[in-house]
Amino acid sequence: MSPPTKIPPLTSKTLPISLIKGVIGPAILYVPHGFSTSGYLFTLPMLFLTVCLFLWSSRALLDSWEDEYDLQAKSLNGPTSERSLLVSSTDSDDDKLDAELEGSVETRFPSEASDDLKPEEWTIVKPTFTSLVKTTFNNSTSTLIDLMIFCQQSGITLTYYIFISKNLSVCFGVNDNIVIFVLMLVQLPLSCIESIALLSKTNLIANGLIGYGLVGIVIYAFVKEDKEGLEAFGGIRDKWYLFIGMSVLLFEGLITLVIPLRNATPKEIEHTFYGVLQTVVVALAIFYVFFSMLCWYSFGNSVGIVLTANLPVNAWSRSVQVCYSIAVGFTFPLQNFPAMEIVKNIADDSRTGGVKRTVVGCVVVGFMALVGEAIKDDLDHLVSLVGALFGIPLAFIVPSLMRNQRGEEGWKRKVNWAVVCCGFVVMIAATVATVVSWSVKE
Repeated sequence: MSPPTKIPPLTSKTLPISLIKGVIGPAILYVPHGFSTSGYLFTLPMLFLTVCLFLWSSRALLDSWEDEYDLQAKSLNGPTSERSLLVSSTDSDDDKLDAELEGSVETRFPSEASDDLKPEEWTIVKPTFTSLVKTTFNNSTSTLIDLMIFCQQSGITLTYYIFISKNLSVCFGVNDNIVIFVLMLVQLPLSCIESIALLSKTNLIANGLIGYGLVGIVIYAFVKEDKEGLEAFGGIRDKWYLFIGMSVLLFEGLITLVIPLRNATPKEIEHTFYGVLQTVVVALAIFYVFFSMLCWYSFGNSVGIVLTANLPVNAWSRSVQVCYSIAVGFTFPLQNFPAMEIVKNIADDSRTGGVKRTVVGCVVVGFMALVGEAIKDDLDHLVSLVGALFGIPLAFIVPSLMRNQRGEEGWKRKVNWAVVCCGFVVMIAATVATVVSWSVKE
């Protein structure tokens, strides 16, 4: 999944498309391998549980969004100090763009303006994930959540290094380390980009290339003559625990995508937002199952974590591998962008923040390249670890905890606490199991 770039106002037709584009990414190619190494008796229930928890967390996050939005609306005519989400029309273009990227901007009506401000000078920025975190938790907790986002996004970019190196080494016979080094050189200047809007065109190209790759893989899996068949299927396999983190990483972008899309949804269709979200998530889960079972049936238990490596050696398969590698390369700076923005915000200095962002960005890209070279044969464990250690708290724990912190009552409060406790237990168990099995493998 790609972090959201500037989102124009949505319609009933573009809303589901935007959700699909935001969730489907390179991680879908990891799932068939996850099915084959975990077994369908574990992966199917786990995927169902993940979908249920994501939908519940999304609902909790949307409820917090509505509370914060109502609170800001009530303070519209209050003192200037209360208008924490107001942006002056005299602000710089960069400030306005940041506001639009974080959450769509809603214009104040003249009748809503207080006497101390001219109505044409202000707009309201709707709540964002970041602003919700900062207004709900104390500074220490907010910093911890920022650190988790930084680590998660950096971990995802690390998987991209390994995916592209394995993909192109199979395609052209190039050494893995050379591919990682070249990719690092390409990504170093891209990590210095401070406007996510500049990456919107490459994101669009990446979406098209991923679509081409998926369609090609599905067609080949159907027409492949020497399919492994049902004999390859197994109930529960010895690496079942790796699918816990992988299933979460499949949908991790959903939580950070919900708020920007909700902000871009006009009032005429806002009542349909959660229903559309539910439909899209369930439909995608069904597609994940179909895609994984089809590839498992076709390629058997030899299906790799880098699925494109299972394709035959010919011009068509090379086109799929190259297109997918380019798509992941284009997605790399988008995934790295939130982490770099956190660095800039922590710097909290308009004079040096940009410089620190650039320096840290280059250091992170270079460091991830070194780590990628060292663990290039352990992509399945890396995906599981990132999903378990960072994806679970961000996707399940934070939204439910945020909702209770903002005053949820009744049975929903109890369910939120249950989700939080379950999230902590699963996070610790899956993380420990992944790390232990990783060390034993070494």
